[in-house]
Amino acid sequence: MFLSSCVQENLDPDNYPEVGQVADLTPPEANFSFQQDIVDFTIFLFINESKSSTGQIWSIPDDAVLVDNTASLTDANIEVKFSGEGEFSVGLIATDDRPTSSEELVQIVNVIEPTEPIIPVPEILGGGFEDGDNGFDGRNFWGRNNSSNTIKRISGLNVFGRSTGSRVRTGTYSAKFEDGGSNRQAYQEIIVTPNVNYRLTAWIKVGSNTTGSAPEADEFRLSILNQTFDSYDLATWEAAILESTTKAPGDDFVKISVIFNSGDLETVAIYMDSKARVEVQVDDISIEVL
Repeated sequence: MFLSSCVQENLDPDNYPEVGQVADLTPPEANFSFQQDIVDFTIFLFINESKSSTGQIWSIPDDAVLVDNTASLTDANIEVKFSGEGEFSVGLIATDDRPTSSEELVQIVNVIEPTEPIIPVPEILGGGFEDGDNGFDGRNFWGRNNSSNTIKRISGLNVFGRSTGSRVRTGTYSAKFEDGGSNRQAYQEIIVTPNVNYRLTAWIKVGSNTTGSAPEADEFRLSILNQTFDSYDLATWEAAILESTTKAPGDDFVKISVIFNSGDLETVAIYMDSKARVEVQVDDISIEVL
């Protein structure tokens, strides 16, 4: 009888609490983070990290705009383009299904144009073909397969030799792609940022041994591969060429460049090969962000 009476009392509509009389044990906690775009420093992505919320309302400066013109200030995450450098207030109200339950957080965003490039320049190891510490051979950066110290050994790769003296543009050594029709190669993987334009540059010249025929335009090739490999196969590698250029070496060092876009890639490979009937020197490999 006692239990029945309690149940009936609890079910009595006259005893129900009114809206707002029961404390919200899990009220919304507003929180968000943001990150700057790697290409356009005035664009920021704002990420809603609120807890115990079912909705949100963003507030941005009057002179700022949403990057996506179909987006809304009630979206979970928003991408905002500011008018330029400066300090800007961005707010987020986190709400839940209780009409009186919400919390607002306002943060100051410092929009500053970087003094250094936002996009890191890829690192090329041994671009000058010099020796490293403890006599480390500079060719070991370029897929040399007959040395235990090679950074990445490429099976079947016929790596270049090295030259000194007047056949060097800078430093002590240059790469030597021998004459006589012997196909020589060089290979190195580099880390890139997706969807970025790059320029890869090398300097080449005719070597001291010019007893063979005059160089032809397609005898030295500088390429970017869109895949990485563990073994050399000419047909497979040529099918993976993202961009390449060919040039005949001159009596003095001349610059040869390849411009490419990384697309969705995070790693590409530098590939050089030569079928020249004269010796070719290569020096000072470099890369820049465009």
